[in-house]
This record gives sequence, structure tokens and C-alpha cells, in this order.
Amino acid sequence: MHTIENHLLGKELIGFHFKPNGQYKQLSIGPEVNGEMEVTRTIYFNESMQIESETGIKTGWTAYPPGHPLPPPEIFLKRYSYIDGLLTKVIESNKETKKVIEEYTFEYDGDKLVSQKSFKVDNGLEMTSTRNYEYNKDGYRIKESLFLNSDERLFSQQISTFVRDEKNRIIGLTKLNGLPENKDPNKIILSNIEYGSKKVRASYDVKAFENTFVNKMEFILNEKDFILEEVRFLKDYKASTRYIYHPETYNLLEQSTTSTNGSGKILYRYE
Repeated sequence: MHTIENHLLGKELIGFHFKPNGQYKQLSIGPEVNGEMEVTRTIYFNESMQIESETGIKTGWTAYPPGHPLPPPEIFLKRYSYIDGLLTKVIESNKETKKVIEEYTFEYDGDKLVSQKSFKVDNGLEMTSTRNYEYNKDGYRIKESLFLNSDERLFSQQISTFVRDEKNRIIGLTKLNGLPENKDPNKIILSNIEYGSKKVRASYDVKAFENTFVNKMEFILNEKDFILEEVRFLKDYKASTRYIYHPETYNLLEQSTTSTNGSGKILYRYE
């Protein structure tokens, strides 16, 4: 669900735990190109409407110097495994070569996700990431810790702390980026969150090195509290993203963005 809660927690629109409303065999996702949908990702569901597998195009790193040939895109395949209805493992591989790209595992306390880990080998280096989650007595997330390791050496971490009001709405967020020995880590502070009936306003203070930027956001909600429109402002940059849902199932159908840098549309088709 594309709600303020999930958005501020950084969850994907269509993530590991996505479950559409209704009975479907697959979901196709892709941009609109010349009036037609160009499918770049397909998700397949089991009878319980859990994600069973997924295929798509993985382009990888694209910020190479001018003249440097870009690596060809990979066709990936993800397979999902469950125990007692809870997602426990995802294995991502190259669909053509069968080579494993990345493996994800999930650990729970009851039905609460407390840890998510991933492992991959990149250019001969063993790369691991670990996300640990903490909750308040009502079961709402209040802390997320991300640790990135290369050959068992910690090279990056991010600690996110969420402040909630008496209704358990997020009213503050602090993200610290940097190793423990870094005395002045990069910092993101979300504050001034105003909850209206169908409108939410918030602002980010982003401290990167010696600079501080203010990123303002505004969200318009529908009767289900799903985000209808998201507007962001950062210095001279503005972006507006609109979301269209099915009128009965409320499954996401369309996501269109207009920004200072251009515009684009992503379509979602259920079968």
C-alpha cells in the first residue's frame, strides 16, 4: 500500500511483501513509451497471492566516464520462499546463465520482521548488507539499522530513528550516514510534519559534508489514505508524482511524474 507510513519507512511501491487486492496470476510493470507499455518487470503470484517469482531487466551501474562502454543489461529471475506464510528467502539469479546475483534472507519475531540480510559477490568481493528493525510496544517501527560489509569489513552504515505521536503517526525521522568513527556523519532530519485531513506536509533538512539542503514535500491522500499526489521541492528542483488506483480494488495502476528535468509514466497491469 502506498501510504504515508510506508513512504516514510522507505518501502518500495511493489516490494518484497507486496500483495494485490484480488486474484491474479501476474503483474507487469514498465514505462509508457510512445503510447505503449514497455514491460521491464513481471511478477508472478501463487494461489495465496504471495509473490512466487519475478523477472525483469537489471541495467546496473550507468555512471561510467564518457566513451566507456556500458555493460549489457541482465535479465534477472527472483524466486521467493515462504514458511508458515512468512517470506524467508529470495534468490536472485541471471535468468540466462543461472548464476546467482544476490540472496536475501528474512528473520522474524512472531510475525514481525526483525532482520533482513543479503549476500552477493561483486568483482570478486563478498558484499553483505544487514537491516535490523526495532518496534515500539504497539508494534510500529521506531528504528532501522543498515550495515554494509565488503569481505567482512564494515564500510558503510545508516541508522534511522522514527519519532511517533500518540496515534503512532511518524512525526520525526533522523538518518545518520557514516561509520562509528565519523564524528560528523551526513545527516537527514525530517521534521515539521503536519497531518491534515487529506494532506500531509513535511520537510527534510539534509546535511551533506559542509552543505545543508532543505527538501520540502507535500502529499495529497484519498479516502483510503493512499497517496494520490506527491510534490517535492529542493532549491530550483520540483517534482510532482501522481498515482492512479483501481476504483474498486485500489491496486496501483499508474504512476506519472513531472519534474524540472522532464516527465515520465510507469504502468501496472494485472492479469
